[in-house]
Amino acid sequence: MQYKQNALPKNKLESSERIVGIEILRIVSMLMVISIHYWGGGRAVPEFTDDWLPLGLVESFCAGAVNIYALISGYVMYGKKHSILRIISLWLEVLIISVFGLVAQMIFAFDTVSAKSVVQSFFPFLSGRHWYFSAYIMLYLLIPFLNTVIENSSAQQANRLILILLSVFSVASTASIIIGDPGIFGLNAGFSVTWLAVLFLIGAYINKFRNCLIVSKLLNNRLLCMILAMICGLAIFAILLIVTLLKGKIPYISILLAPAYYRYFTPLVVTQSILIFFSCVNLKATCETVNRVILCLGPLTFGIYIIHVLPAFQVIVLPYLKQIQACNDRLSFIISAVNIIWIFLGCALLSFVFRGVFGGITRKSARWLQKKINNLYGAQSSYETKDANNR
Repeated sequence: MQYKQNALPKNKLESSERIVGIEILRIVSMLMVISIHYWGGGRAVPEFTDDWLPLGLVESFCAGAVNIYALISGYVMYGKKHSILRIISLWLEVLIISVFGLVAQMIFAFDTVSAKSVVQSFFPFLSGRHWYFSAYIMLYLLIPFLNTVIENSSAQQANRLILILLSVFSVASTASIIIGDPGIFGLNAGFSVTWLAVLFLIGAYINKFRNCLIVSKLLNNRLLCMILAMICGLAIFAILLIVTLLKGKIPYISILLAPAYYRYFTPLVVTQSILIFFSCVNLKATCETVNRVILCLGPLTFGIYIIHVLPAFQVIVLPYLKQIQACNDRLSFIISAVNIIWIFLGCALLSFVFRGVFGGITRKSARWLQKKINNLYGAQSSYETKDANNR
């Protein structure tokens, strides 16, 4: 199957038509996320066993999956109107899926249900179970301000901003781990709204200045970007090998090198993420049927993420898939790869069903909540105006 360049509008992405390359990135990133969660990376199995090397390699090539999602947010949300309706709809979608997951867990694995898990299912935003969703809500509230920064910046100013952000939050943060104060920049290994905001600005920067010399060259050299991304993956894996081989033999080797391969904000992982983004964002299949499938699957990836990390999935479905994998040690890696595809497709189907059944209810409820919020802010603004006039 061949791919061609996906032509983009010259200015902001104002068209309602979704970009195939963006949906490809969403699908690829979600497959990476599922792979990491399913396998647990090379560190989840005994060192230098049959599965350790391929799993470590998978972890190395998938390390930037979450970063890609945040880059996508910055790219597609740059210049777009900000609506609280979207975040309310996402919150309601997560709530519905979480509650149904709890019901399934109570039916099929009641002994695994606790009072804490019940409370977490009704408060997914605060539970920490879906950390990306929680951080994204906070990021979404900041989007108008982040967009303003990029919109009002010249190319030279934006270049300096991105350089400063990467120097502080990637290079300096990695160095701070080595020196011994990993929390000084508040990035929480990349699991934070601060890091997502940095990536959002980079994605918005790529969108605004995609016709500039350096950015356009990267966008038009997909093969080169993919090769460089693979080299970054191999470098991450090489560091994993060195740390594993030499730990216990050379003092502090793990402290010096380990942060370079498993944190979202480390330079190698960030570089890998950006290169993958450049290599895929302009992709479009020559077959329109394939494009339609991609455009159908892409928007379902958020639901896939929510469903596959539910406790119900972890205690009901995942053990069954692991049992199938354990039946044949020689084909373990191949079976696990097939399982990951099944997880993706199965969760996509469930997400599609949830949207079809509850989509209308979610949208109506979101509009009602938005109206109430607007009325609340409107009343407060009116009161403040009257109070100011009286003074």
